[in-house]
Amino acid sequence: MGHNLTLPSGEVKRTVMAPERVFVQYREGILGGLEIVRGTLHPGLDADAEPARGELDAWPGTRFVQRVGDGTEVMLVRRVAPRPRERWWLHALLFALTFASVTVCGAFVAGWSPAGRTLVLFGAALDLPARASTGDLLPGLWLSVPLCAILLAHELGHYVTARRHGLDVSPPYFIPVPWLVSLVGTFGAFIRLRTPLLNRVMLMDVGAGGPLAGMLLSVPVTVAGLMLSRPMHLLPPDPGLRYVVFYSGHPYFAVGGGLLFNALAAVLVAPHGAVHLHPLALAGWFGLFVTMLNLLPAGQLDGGHVLYALLGRRQVAVGTVAVAALLLLGRGWTGWWLWAGAILVLGRGRVSHPPVLDDAFRVRGWRAAAGWACVAAAVLTFIPRPF
Repeated sequence: MGHNLTLPSGEVKRTVMAPERVFVQYREGILGGLEIVRGTLHPGLDADAEPARGELDAWPGTRFVQRVGDGTEVMLVRRVAPRPRERWWLHALLFALTFASVTVCGAFVAGWSPAGRTLVLFGAALDLPARASTGDLLPGLWLSVPLCAILLAHELGHYVTARRHGLDVSPPYFIPVPWLVSLVGTFGAFIRLRTPLLNRVMLMDVGAGGPLAGMLLSVPVTVAGLMLSRPMHLLPPDPGLRYVVFYSGHPYFAVGGGLLFNALAAVLVAPHGAVHLHPLALAGWFGLFVTMLNLLPAGQLDGGHVLYALLGRRQVAVGTVAVAALLLLGRGWTGWWLWAGAILVLGRGRVSHPPVLDDAFRVRGWRAAAGWACVAAAVLTFIPRPF
């Protein structure tokens, strides 16, 4: 989402402040519908004291301030171009279709075995129900309500922080998938950011907002779901794949767990052996799984944003190691090869995060803590063999 761009020259209409009163030197321009002013305060001026404070408080947008040596650097950002009209009907329709498809999958996971045709696709037997009643589908809400809430929380974490910085961002696009294709009825959701991120502080806010919001909801859902799950007198097919999901009476699916999920399951269900996951636990599992995928520290994934915000250009070393590790882990789950390829495609062959407009602003304080919390979440949720 970041770009190495130069602000265009030209006059900028301003009615709220006079930069020359506070800046010894400054640059200004319009980029992506944003008015941007970058400058250094006059010697002796403090951004938190008059007269600079009064001028900066008049700015009707976001401001970034940091001390550099004996001076103070400031970036001011505000939106001046109107945002495009959103097709809210499309976002609502995609959410409704996703909720419906996840509910059907949840009903299958809860034990619904409808009468109807059976379709054999790539060697897998898939049910095509002849009819379905409300009573058949109601148990599916154990999966659809928490899972859609987790996905919505993740995307709203991005959306709200982006809007707070005046960025042009779309509402979430949900991706419905028929139960014939997906175990949970969705491939997740995403937003479109239509303006570039300008500095590492902004990058951290937008990049970390989604995973942290999704994680905060996924953990209690997982805890509640595991309390409804039960141990099984069944040897798991693999010690790393001990969590069992029955699907419409067909042979079960086995999934793996990360450090956090395994620890919670050991305390709440059983320390060893197979565990039959309740649909609510599957919702929590998938929420943690989505968090893990987004926090891979490469390219333009959320993890790449966060790591670049923390480390700057040193992120490329971590990203290279991460993609190499995915290629090796692909021997256990071929899906990792697809993710490594997707990272390279999105990054146009690079694992490094694109530079932001102004790389000078450092991430400090609570923002740095949020970034390292994302790193910890990536470690705790990582599953070497998810399926």
